[in-house]
Amino acid sequence: MQFQGNIGILVFGRKILKKNPKTSLQFFLGKTNDDNVDFNKNLWEKALTEILEKFTKFGRIGVFVDRKNLETQSFFQKLDISKFKYTKQDRRSESVPKISIYTVQALKHMAEEGLADSVEFRRLARKFIRQTKNSNCDSLFFPEFIFGEDKTKQILQQIAGTQLKVFTPDDFFDEDIKSSGKQNIEIFYKNEDPVFLKKRAEKILRTKLNKNSLAPRGTL
Repeated sequence: MQFQGNIGILVFGRKILKKNPKTSLQFFLGKTNDDNVDFNKNLWEKALTEILEKFTKFGRIGVFVDRKNLETQSFFQKLDISKFKYTKQDRRSESVPKISIYTVQALKHMAEEGLADSVEFRRLARKFIRQTKNSNCDSLFFPEFIFGEDKTKQILQQIAGTQLKVFTPDDFFDEDIKSSGKQNIEIFYKNEDPVFLKKRAEKILRTKLNKNSLAPRGTL
């Protein structure tokens, strides 16, 4: 299967490998969101559909979007909430679900750089998540793929606490990937340090990569 986008797309590779370690995956890094816009939006819609139908108790969802990601902001701002199925579960629940959008700075880039376990990341995340607690949200959605990295998501959930549930796009990715008989991972990159990328990719995928797994995109 092929994926394209920034380093966050490797998160889907991790999910696939947990189910089926013997599969063939290709990642094309350095492409913009516009190259994969349908995949992104379809997954975001699926995520909100399932959160509203199955998980939220009070109908209050906080969505965290990077300040510079104007396309993602626009998508959620224009979203027609009325088309989603939602049933009020509690007298304190919203009659009509409420989605609050929070623009955040630096978190995405720190996570991509592997700094989610730093004091600085935790401090910033705590600052932004505090806003959702003040708004009485019960579910948090991070549409940027990198937040689904195992360690990063674990940290976000710890900061959010037991009353808030953190969701990321990979939670709603359930495509059935067939086995190829052996594991084969190829990462094509552009404008990146291959040494750093290999180390970072191995941490996200949680598997060792051989020296032929990475190649500049100019070699395609």
